[in-house]
Amino acid sequence: MSWKFVVERTPWVSCGRVQRAHGVHGALRVQTHDPLSGEWLASCRSIRLVHASGKTLVADILSAREVPGGFLLSLQDLTDRDLAQSLSGADVQIETALLPPS
Repeated sequence: MSWKFVVERTPWVSCGRVQRAHGVHGALRVQTHDPLSGEWLASCRSIRLVHASGKTLVADILSAREVPGGFLLSLQDLTDRDLAQSLSGADVQIETALLPPS
């Protein structure tokens, strides 16, 4: 018997983690896993946030700005600092369809 390993892409892939809220209008400071993840994140229109509690949020990106150590993201309907702070530690994911072919 021979084994054949197949790598399947999931619909979403992790590219970083929410560090904390930024400012009073609900922006998020995101630390990317590596520079390539930052390039992918900067080119996305939407992301998925997966919190350790199991809660998942898919949101449109209004703006993404590179800062030392990561990105500042403003998301549609995320306009409150307290809500943004509650997302600290969430996994930031992008759609695999946006990635270049491997």
